[in-house]
Amino acid sequence: GFNNTAVRVFLRLPYSINESEVTWNQKRFHSNSCAGPPVWVVSELVLHKPRWLLLLIDTTVPCPIAKHGLTFTETTITWTIPSILPSLILHLNTFHSENISLAVDGIRITDSASHGYELKSNATHIEVTIPIGAAGGQLQSDVHRGVFGATYGIHLFLEHTWSDTDWHVTKFMVIKPVRTPFMPQRLSVANNTIPETRLFNITFGALFPDDHLVELVIGNVTYIILEVEDHGYKIWETRLPGGTQGFVLEVSFDDPNVTKKYVNRNETRYVLHVNYTLSVGPDKKSFSYPAKVECTLADVELPQAIGTCDSDNLYLAILVTGPFSYWELYIGHQRLYPGPGSTGRILLTDNSTHLLLRGPLFSPGVLYDDVSLQRIQAQFEVALKKADTLETLEIFSVACVYPSSDLIECFPNGTVVISATMATDPSIDMRKAMLKDHTCKPRESSRNQAFFQFNVTSCGTSVRFEGDYVIYENEVIYEKEILAVKSWSKITRDPDYRLMLLCYYLVKET
Repeated sequence: GFNNTAVRVFLRLPYSINESEVTWNQKRFHSNSCAGPPVWVVSELVLHKPRWLLLLIDTTVPCPIAKHGLTFTETTITWTIPSILPSLILHLNTFHSENISLAVDGIRITDSASHGYELKSNATHIEVTIPIGAAGGQLQSDVHRGVFGATYGIHLFLEHTWSDTDWHVTKFMVIKPVRTPFMPQRLSVANNTIPETRLFNITFGALFPDDHLVELVIGNVTYIILEVEDHGYKIWETRLPGGTQGFVLEVSFDDPNVTKKYVNRNETRYVLHVNYTLSVGPDKKSFSYPAKVECTLADVELPQAIGTCDSDNLYLAILVTGPFSYWELYIGHQRLYPGPGSTGRILLTDNSTHLLLRGPLFSPGVLYDDVSLQRIQAQFEVALKKADTLETLEIFSVACVYPSSDLIECFPNGTVVISATMATDPSIDMRKAMLKDHTCKPRESSRNQAFFQFNVTSCGTSVRFEGDYVIYENEVIYEKEILAVKSWSKITRDPDYRLMLLCYYLVKET
């Protein structure tokens, strides 16, 4: 297009017209020192014929090629244009640069450094460096192939004024809109939780001004952003470094959408799953960002137990202060369940605050630390184990001492203990009692009591099978004392004494 006024001639041409050509500085001056980005050049002469006058106007127009002269790093944009345009200067030795100025978005910059811009020049180039994100430009977020990121755009204007002997003063002005390639941006969730508050506090960012949070998934429940606080959650916007923004979300540890897991000895691991859905950029593209945050808190109080005894039983009362589903109770390798018969004669009952275990003195699971003629020291032990790993956390125990009179006990390991007392009239001397194998004498004895300890495979013990049981049999006997007289008759002065022993063992447990 061409136009003119009384004081100005205006010429506008597309880059691709046939008369245009691409030139490099050295093409005209044959000097590598003047090399620079290529330029489009259109050489035109305008014939102007006012009254009684013929005027020829050289309207040669050079312009840097758009795709050349721009370089990008992760942090800066650099725009380079030639300092000298040969098509506008006929005699290089008379060229003198007068002024170079920069404008951004139509506003002239008088102090480039204060804006973070850098403008420098030499004999061949003018170079403008703009930090990505600098004032005057605009970050525009986007989603490209499923990746969140942004581009940065800025409108630059450069004016170079020089003088020479041919044209005196020339002003060369270039308008350059610049936009960076797509730059992936890292989103993150910062866990600022203070465990003692029992409240997740997490910050999601960094977002740009044209990003909007539209939806949250907490646990497995979806909420639009406008209804989040109606369900007991707190969320608000916050400013982050670099001019970005973020969102702070608070969720209670006790919220049903928070996953809880009992870990270690006395801790709970709280896990929060959140999915953020964004509306990104001017095109309002949808983008989702999942996050998982954890916090471990020592807030589990292990149960405590108190032991007591009576004449026939040992008791453990276990105080329950938390969810007992975390734990299980074991005697040996056998798990205890509420109700009778779960483990032999051991009884487990429960109420809202306690678990009560009762172990009869001579029941499986009761241990005997000291068995003698004078006493029996019995101990009842129960292991508290983690339900998921069966790791033993505590051993609850109660120990009591009982008299050992009239005791017959068959232990799981095959040991038999008998404490027999004299119960005849007239009396006998229990120190002379024995088992079937007469060499098996009392381990301890007195005139009125005998204490035996032996294995079912010794001391003349016999064995037989009945149904699902193997039965071991022995007896405590007393050999009568025979008096010598001068006749065919025999006189004894001791009454009969016989104590039968039967030990029953299940075949599958033997």
